[in-house]
Amino acid sequence: MTKEGFVVGVFAVWVLLVAGEWMRIRLALTLRKPINLLRDSVLLSLTDLAGALLVGALGWVVVWIILAYEGRRFSPCPKRTTLGVTVVAAGLLFMSRLIVPDILIQHVVHAVIVLSIAVFSYYAGCRAWLGKW
Repeated sequence: MTKEGFVVGVFAVWVLLVAGEWMRIRLALTLRKPINLLRDSVLLSLTDLAGALLVGALGWVVVWIILAYEGRRFSPCPKRTTLGVTVVAAGLLFMSRLIVPDILIQHVVHAVIVLSIAVFSYYAGCRAWLGKW
């Protein structure tokens, strides 16, 4: 993946976040000026994008550490891995704004449990802990 492709991907994620925030807060259109709502949606989406990029970078680091631990050459493209994790993190951050905080905790716990089962299953299959899969 080229640098330009990565930048275009991040820009597309940002545009989608701006559109999503605009849709979410446009209910206040009758109460506030449209330019203020647009500014708020741009700033909120930039905050979400910054958090998603941070999570994307951490995801790339985790993949790099796991593959280094296993002694294999790092074959995935770092930009593609970061962009993929950034897209997922941006979607999750946006969805977390739509969910009531009490229910959000239940969703987070559920996601952590499913993710831990998936990671265990992956390593169990790779290491043949439970026989050949």
